[in-house]
Formats: sequence, structure tokens, C-alpha cells
Amino acid sequence: MNKVFSLLIALILSLTLSLEKAMASLDISTAPLASQTTTLKAVVKASVPTLDSPNIKGVWFGLVVGAAGLLMGVILWNAVTLKRSVWLSHFLFVMMSGICLSFILFFESVKTYTDNPSFYFHFMIRFQLVLSSVVIFSLLKNSGMKSRLGSFFSALLGGVLGASIMEFFWPVDTFLLINEIILIIASLTFGVRQFFNENSKTLFYHLFIVVIMAFIAWWVPDLKKLSGEGYPLFAFLELMMLAATAASLFSSIEELTTDKFGRLKREVYAAETKIVKQSQAIQLLQADCQSLETQLQQEAKFHRQDELRDNLKIKALEEMSQDIAQGMISYLKELDNACHQIMNETKSPKYRLHRIRAFAERSSLLATKVQEVMSFIMRNEEGEAGKLVNAGDLLKECLRICHEKVVRSSVELEIETYENDLWLEGRVTLLAQGFLGLLYNALEATENADVRRVTIRLHRVEVEGSSWVELAVSNSGLGIPTAIKAKVFHSRIREGLGAHSLGLSMAFGIFESFGGSLNLDTDAVATTFVARLPLYTKDEEYSLRLAI
Repeated sequence: MNKVFSLLIALILSLTLSLEKAMASLDISTAPLASQTTTLKAVVKASVPTLDSPNIKGVWFGLVVGAAGLLMGVILWNAVTLKRSVWLSHFLFVMMSGICLSFILFFESVKTYTDNPSFYFHFMIRFQLVLSSVVIFSLLKNSGMKSRLGSFFSALLGGVLGASIMEFFWPVDTFLLINEIILIIASLTFGVRQFFNENSKTLFYHLFIVVIMAFIAWWVPDLKKLSGEGYPLFAFLELMMLAATAASLFSSIEELTTDKFGRLKREVYAAETKIVKQSQAIQLLQADCQSLETQLQQEAKFHRQDELRDNLKIKALEEMSQDIAQGMISYLKELDNACHQIMNETKSPKYRLHRIRAFAERSSLLATKVQEVMSFIMRNEEGEAGKLVNAGDLLKECLRICHEKVVRSSVELEIETYENDLWLEGRVTLLAQGFLGLLYNALEATENADVRRVTIRLHRVEVEGSSWVELAVSNSGLGIPTAIKAKVFHSRIREGLGAHSLGLSMAFGIFESFGGSLNLDTDAVATTFVARLPLYTKDEEYSLRLAI
């Protein structure tokens, strides 16, 4: 479309120039029927007013000035939507077109004020050329190259305007011509290059204006001739430049609107991208919150389990303290009765000393055994967490502690099943407390039985695909009353269970803390408690073996 438009303008220019030359060379007086034509012209002149040279100039002047005024109004109306450099250069260019036509039309009047009116006219033409070059430069794409060209264009523009002013005082025609040629070539070169890169309509119209301005700057004839027969052609060229300026103004507004829409689209896309990123961040935060909530729930669950385990331990310790107190009271009563027997029944001081020495030895032995057990239970547990313990060695150590009780009570101890290569993971002191609780409970349960027998089984069992260490302790005691079997691990009512039945409560809590269990085997003939603990199946490189 732009190429067709440029071809039409070039064709109109060529036809106008050809028509002007043909009319100038035409001699009507030599044509046939000259007399008849002259007579007809005289008649027409008498009846109809003709468009002679002054009338034609007035028509062109009115047409161009009207178009310039209308265009200036449009420029001012759209000044808010355009860049300041764009609308200001357009406005000055259009205003200079009207001033140039007015200057030529009133040439005779201007000569009364100055001797060289052509200097002023040439200055206005060059000022229009400078304005068209300024617009071309402003339409170039912002880049590092444009920044470097800014100084070059400024020097050329300053050279043309400065030389035009200096022409009033010194002859600088050659310097001025060189600056004009370089400015026109530079404007066209960079403008055409930018046009082929972006295909901007606004830039195309301004390139067309620069071409016309170059033609005017080089073609400008004598001002006197231009004010006569050359006026229509000059007015036509100015009108064409005004039309191109209007077209470029319309394209600038259109491109600016398109650019605004593009910028809005980019902003919307950026906003959508930001929203998507924020949504992703929110999803990540929600996932983190869910993860934290899950962790808190697990921590709360573990806390409840620890709290329950601690409560069981505290309850077991409370029951232990009560039973220990009862045992101590019984022992003190027995000791008090024995002392009274010694004082009342035995007359011989030597025999009294013998009985006292026997009780002293028994008390010393009991104190030594209690101290040994307490030192084993209260052993420093630092570093024992997570250690491997051999279940067979642990059972042997617990039996060694109970050996004096077994011998004194004449209990037959039978180890029915014993596997040595069984490993547990945990604190040895807690595991020992659990084992001792079962053993002491069994020994105390046989005190009033006719046959005193304790049977122990330590072996590996498989339950639902999992490996367990099973410790079963049976005794030949009187058994557990049916009424309290369901509360055997927690009840404070211990009739028939023996003084050390508190060991069951303690062992129950300990085994559960290790992920195991303690149950009463209701199918067995004898009273049998079965403890199960998870079997540790890894290598024994870091295991803890108890010294027997």
C-alpha cells in the first residue's frame, strides 16, 4: 500500500511539471482559428470572471493555509496522547508551511522591509528540512546506536541552522550545501533502514516528506519567479507534505494505541504470571502447613504416648513404694518378734549373742543384695539408648541377682528353652527391670505352694511375618483369682499375687515402651506370663554383652 501511494505521488508530480512546461511553451496566437478563439475569449471575459494568476495563487493559498490550520488544530487536540517531541515538531512543520506560502504570496510587500527576502525564505525552508530530520531521528528505535548517532545528528542540525543564520552576514553557500546534503542522506539512510526492520507507516510518510523537502531545498528557484508562475507547484508540494504529515499523525496515534494495547497485554501477562507464581507459592505454603500439621499431630501422638508411659511408670513406682513399705514393715515386725523371743525365751547371753549375730549377718547380706540390685537398676544410662543387648546374657544377669532368693526359698529353677543369639535394642537398665519384675513375681508366687517351681523359656517366635524375642515365666503358685485376671497388670488389689506383683505393672509399661507386650497365658496349666520384644536382626558389631 505504501509503495502504491508513493508511485501515485511521483506520477502526480511528473504530470504537474509536464503540464506546467507545456503551458509555458504553448503559443495560442499561432494556432488555427486564432481570431475566432480571441473573439470567444473576449465574450467569455465580458460575461464570466476568469482564474488569472492572482486568483489561482489565492485559491492555492487558501487551500494550503486552511489545511494547515485544520491540521494544527488536530495536532493540538491530540497533543496529550503524543510525545512532546512528536507533536511539537509536527506543529512547527505545519506552521512553517503556512508561513512560507504567506511569505511568497506577499513577496512584494516584504521587499519594502528588507533587501534580501530570499535569505529569510531559504532559512524557513531549511528549518522545515531540519524539523523533518528531527522527526526521522525521534522515530528511530532506542538503542546504543541511536545514542551514538544523537551527537552526529545534533552537529548536522546545528550546522544547517547555524550556516543559515550566518548566511545573513557571510557567504557560506558551500558549507551550507554540504551540511544539507549530509543531513538529507543521513536521514534517508537511517530512516529507510529502520523502515525495512519495522515496516512503520509513520516512518514511511516522514521519509516521503524528507524526499519532498530535499527536492524543494535543491530546486528552490528565484523567489521572484516562485512568487509568480512557480507558486502553484510550490503550494502543491506543501499540500502534499501536509497530507503526508496528517497521514503520519494518524499512523502515530494508531501505533501508539497499538503499543498501549501491547503494553497492557504484556502487563496483564506479567500480572497473570505473577498470580500463577503466587498461587504456586501458596500451594507450597499449604503443603508445608499440611506437613507441619502432620508433624505436630505425630509429635502430639508421641507426646501422649510418652505421657501415658510416664504415667504408667509413675503408677508402677507408686505401687512399688507401697509394696516395699509393706515388705519393710513385715520384716521389721519379724525382727521385732525375734528380738522379743531372744529377750524373753533365751536365758543364756551367749545364745542371745549368737541369735543377734545371725540376724545381723542376715541383715548385712540383705543390705548387700539390695545395694547390688539398686546399683544395677540405678546404673548411669547415658549412652545406653539405642545399644544392642543380648537377651540371653541379660537373663543370666537377672538370674544371678535372684540367685540368693532362689536358694533361700528352695525354688526349683528350670530353664526349658534357652537361645543365646537373640538381640534387643534399648536401655539395658529398663530391660533388666522388666525381666526382674517377672522373675521376682514368680518367686514370690511360690512361697505358699507345696511344690516350688519356676520354669523359664527364652526363644524366638514368628508372629504375622515379624520376629520376636519371647520370654515366658511360669510358676507353680496358687494361681491368680479369676476376678482380678483382667486387672492383673494395673490393679492395686494384690491378694494372691505376692508382694512383688508390682513388678508386673512395671514390666508391662517397660515392654510396651519398647514396642512389645506382656500378657497372661490363660491356656497354660501353670500361671504363665509371656513377654514379647522386637528382635533386632542386624549385625552384632556394636552390641552390648553383659559380663556374667
